[in-house]
Amino acid sequence: MPSKIDHSETAGLYLRGRFWYLRYTPAPGACQVKVSLGTRDYITALVRAKEIRSGPPPASEHAGWDRQVDIYLRSERSSGRLRKASTIASRDVLRGFQSWSGVKAAESVTRQLIEDWQKWLFYKRKVRPSTVNTYLARLSAFLGFCVEQGAIHDNPALGLKPLRVENVTGQLAVPSDVFNELIASVDDEEMRFILYMGFHAGLRKNEIVSARPAWFNLDRGQLEVPGSEVVPLPPVGRFRAQTYHFNTKNGQSRRIPLSPAAARFLTGFLSSRCDHLFCLAPDSRGRRYRYDPRRPFTTLMRARGLESITMHTMRHSYATALAASGQVQTHQLAKWVGDHVVTVMKHYYHDDPRPGDLRGVLGD
Repeated sequence: MPSKIDHSETAGLYLRGRFWYLRYTPAPGACQVKVSLGTRDYITALVRAKEIRSGPPPASEHAGWDRQVDIYLRSERSSGRLRKASTIASRDVLRGFQSWSGVKAAESVTRQLIEDWQKWLFYKRKVRPSTVNTYLARLSAFLGFCVEQGAIHDNPALGLKPLRVENVTGQLAVPSDVFNELIASVDDEEMRFILYMGFHAGLRKNEIVSARPAWFNLDRGQLEVPGSEVVPLPPVGRFRAQTYHFNTKNGQSRRIPLSPAAARFLTGFLSSRCDHLFCLAPDSRGRRYRYDPRRPFTTLMRARGLESITMHTMRHSYATALAASGQVQTHQLAKWVGDHVVTVMKHYYHDDPRPGDLRGVLGD
């Protein structure tokens, strides 16, 4: 006669996406708790569920992931260990991890879960190894804080092997004659604006997308990128009225001189956009009310046989051209591109500077 099945071991187990979860009541009269078991294997889920039921009630589970993250970020921000831009970046990474994994609190995070997340970022999302390692470092810092606060016993991210990163000093830099010829061959004004802001001003993708007519002072031939900016957006299409928050990577503003070619183009380009919130009209049909340059940029580069050129290549080419001109001092270039002097020296200055000036390097 077959033995009875112990349904108490399987009670509360359920699949959410790819991972097993446990729904249970830790004590009589207590609120029901939902815990990610951090595994896709049914047997492993049974073992972990039994360990959780027999262990002490998860006190910090009631705090929730979002509350733990808020406590961590407030602590790091007030102590000065995180700048404003780093705080925002850490919050985005931690929210992204929670959204992917479905964990409800820090104690639900396992080493295997983090490894699966790394693989998903790299193989499925095609995130660069250096970026994956940065995400891992931010997650590990948060979990380390939870250990210090007594929310978890140990940090499951410690000891994880980071992805191998190729030497980025060999990154492609496009010669000025090539990128100027490319700009001249483009008819679409918005794409020309993107190319000028990348190749002639060294802006990052987020800065190009967020650029506003008020940033440009054509009388002085300058572009001023604010360290942070809050822009109220009116309701457009299916988007309700909202607030757009912009921050530079280091949280600092910077002034960038415009090349003569860029200034001439902007004179005409901005004349019809003086009353616009953004230089590039946001797409109201997408997931976010923002201009997305990735598809048109990639399409253009493929059509020109320049598939290796990315949006960051423009910034790299700008800084490399100015560094090689021999006319721009290191600290000045660091201010223009919004990087640390050490970073500028490592990536853009080489042993073969050639004479020249800003006008000759970026175009007349």
